[in-house]
Amino acid sequence: MTVRPITGSDITTFHAGRSDLLVLTADGRFQHLDYSDVRPATGKQPTPYEHAAARDGAEVLVLVTRAVIDAEDWLPDSLDDDGRLLPAYADTMAELILADGILPSRVRKAAAATGGARARAVAEVIAYCGGDSDRAGRLLGEPAQGERPGRRCTQHPTDTNRGRLTATHGPQKPAYPLPPGDRIATAVDESLAALGGAQKRVGRVMAVVTAAAVRDVLTGHDADTPFDAGSVELTEGADGSLFATGRYWTAAGEERRLTDGLDDLDGQFAIGEMGEWTPYLDDTNRDVWRPLCEELPERDGRKFYRMDLIKAAALPLD
Repeated sequence: MTVRPITGSDITTFHAGRSDLLVLTADGRFQHLDYSDVRPATGKQPTPYEHAAARDGAEVLVLVTRAVIDAEDWLPDSLDDDGRLLPAYADTMAELILADGILPSRVRKAAAATGGARARAVAEVIAYCGGDSDRAGRLLGEPAQGERPGRRCTQHPTDTNRGRLTATHGPQKPAYPLPPGDRIATAVDESLAALGGAQKRVGRVMAVVTAAAVRDVLTGHDADTPFDAGSVELTEGADGSLFATGRYWTAAGEERRLTDGLDDLDGQFAIGEMGEWTPYLDDTNRDVWRPLCEELPERDGRKFYRMDLIKAAALPLD
């Protein structure tokens, strides 16, 4: 069985059936089970991201339940008038499940493994990231809680006063030449400063893009058409990425849906189009987008924010 990321099609196919649970098996298969097919560790009805034992004793990870989808707890108005899950919302749900459920469990598995088992577990994380080794590396190499992301050591690799690797025996001349230590230290500082600046700019640009995307949905991509939007709801995945739920508020505070007045196809396209950009708002630029947002009450253990679109639109692009 080839390990792969979960897709919106996996979720719509599950929801179109009559099973209670969509689960991930240890060997990477997506299965449809009923509540009677599993034994949760808690002894209660299983919930998303909970491990449970199947009838054959194998462990499975519950990804989502039919009850959660039907209640529209994660993504309001994600079902059409006939109760079918809209594909664009299924795609967003797949991204959330991957970020919040599958990857954290597989990263923990890789962290606990050693030797060949660790190599296989790391390869599995990369596969679930769709082959994106950079994303997998960030997940596998996240700093410990309380450490600053991207800066895990407190000294340069050329610091001669501490952190040195000293050898008492071995070769008596260097295996390869290196630039002077001060040049390496300067390069470290300059590259990290450039990275930080680039991450902040991505945050500013994508916040403006989010405001523009809301306008485009409401005006049909006509920048001259008047529209009334003051804020938009975003939800945060486990990796810190943001996703649009489709809910927004007018300047007067009236709650509405971005898909109001659109047919199913146009509504799905609109939400899917926003989903191309909002995930760039994440932990790497949190200090940019977080001040634009009001934190809303959690729903089903998930964080939600209300982003001020007027403030977002006013951010500089440079």
